[in-house]
Amino acid sequence: MKKIFFFVSFISITIFLIFFSIRDEFKTTKILEKIRNHTNLIITLKNQNKWQIYPLISFQNEISAYLENNSLIIDNGIINVTKNYWINSPIKIFFKSPSILYKGLNFRNSKIVSNYKKKIISIKSFNAELTEGNVAINGYMHLNNTKKISLKGSYENISIKKIMEQLSIADWKRMDIELSSPYFYLTTTNSSPEELINNLNGEMDIQGSFLFVSNEKERFGATLLSLLANNISDVIPVSESINYLLDKFSDETSQLSGKLIVKNGILLADKIILENKKGKALITATVNLKENIIDGKIDFYKNNKIYFQTQISGNIQNPEILLGGKIFTENGQKLPKNIKQIFEDGIQSFIDNFLSSDD
Repeated sequence: MKKIFFFVSFISITIFLIFFSIRDEFKTTKILEKIRNHTNLIITLKNQNKWQIYPLISFQNEISAYLENNSLIIDNGIINVTKNYWINSPIKIFFKSPSILYKGLNFRNSKIVSNYKKKIISIKSFNAELTEGNVAINGYMHLNNTKKISLKGSYENISIKKIMEQLSIADWKRMDIELSSPYFYLTTTNSSPEELINNLNGEMDIQGSFLFVSNEKERFGATLLSLLANNISDVIPVSESINYLLDKFSDETSQLSGKLIVKNGILLADKIILENKKGKALITATVNLKENIIDGKIDFYKNNKIYFQTQISGNIQNPEILLGGKIFTENGQKLPKNIKQIFEDGIQSFIDNFLSSDD
């Protein structure tokens, strides 16, 4: 009986000591200080911690968090941290929040399941709603000197128009691109905001849709331009290009497919196919993600041959889209036209300016 009593006492004391050694790891101020030192994330606990000691040690609380530059804001989050009694076992973290605001992007109804061990956060799953779609991500974040981040996952029905607006990069009022990716992976280092972009590498398969909305004024202007082209040969290539775009790609949802590759902060779009029942185009471009500079071209096809091209260059917020290609050289056109400017100013304005300069 004494032996049984001694054994039970020994087990109880051992569990008691293990609990407090692990609980020291869970000391709230210590954890929050570590997180702030590694990530600059400032976390506020809203309530008293809810502790549990059997069959494992855990605590739960509601939190809010933000970065000092307000690039990340989390409110009304619930965190649950658990650890079993094996000393070398990882700390398991479950977190959910109705809103995670990152640089203007609102990740809604976010849920994160992760582990923490030896200064490495292992993201088992991160699921959230973004624009009208959703994202699913897993990967690793190293909190040691390497600061390495490795992520992979998928996303569905993400509106690039709304992403651009939320990030204050561009305002595409009449154009929308919606993308999905069944698989992507990205790697980078988080030693500084600049290095986060400069060291970004990865690739993703994409598929989605493209829609450009035209209006009655543009269609009327295109008709007038066609009539003018019958008498002035210099107008023919511009007229044919505009009519092709309005006829084949405006108010008609087109499908997108291809692959995006990122190399050291440069996004490469190689032969992205854009097509519908009426027309087909091939997109090739590079985007400097740090400077938001784009340089590329779009080849538009007719009867399986390149009909005309557009050259895209400049800041992605307001790039030039220049008309060029075979139909221009055949008609002796020396200078390509900025078709983006033509649509923004109105086709009628282009006609008026052309007739005025011709006089």
